[in-house]
Amino acid sequence: MATTRSNTKPLKTVKPIAPIAQRLKVTWLIWLVYRLLGLPIFISIFNPSSPDIVGGIAWQALC
Repeated sequence: MATTRSNTKPLKTVKPIAPIAQRLKVTWLIWLVYRLLGLPIFISIFNPSSPDIVGGIAWQALC
């Protein structure tokens, strides 16, 4: 009796670093949005003597 070899591929394993990398990427994007948009808006709200939001966004983008 001859045995045949089946052509089944092994199941793709998830790397243990993948969920951590995903979480770090999301955290970095949230920090970037806060740094570029949130910080200048908060500064303009709490410091009404210089309400230049666009200049604050440009400054945060340069830093």
